[in-house]
Amino acid sequence: MIKFTNELTPDYKQILTTDAIKFIGNLHILFAPAIKSLLEDRKGPPALEFQAKTEYIRTSEWHVAPIPSDLQDRRVE
Repeated sequence: MIKFTNELTPDYKQILTTDAIKFIGNLHILFAPAIKSLLEDRKGPPALEFQAKTEYIRTSEWHVAPIPSDLQDRRVE
């Protein structure tokens, strides 16, 4: 069941017909369990699995090149 917290103006009533509201309600019934499950999965830590052969890249000290001067001040673009 869909519950509206504000009064529907005539403009909304043109779009949110009885059939449209039933359709949205059916979509909610159909997909709510999957959406709830996906949102629960997001609460945990991300499942990152790096390859062991690239560990030296992550643990070593490295630097990137400086930002080119033409990219440092882009006000004219």
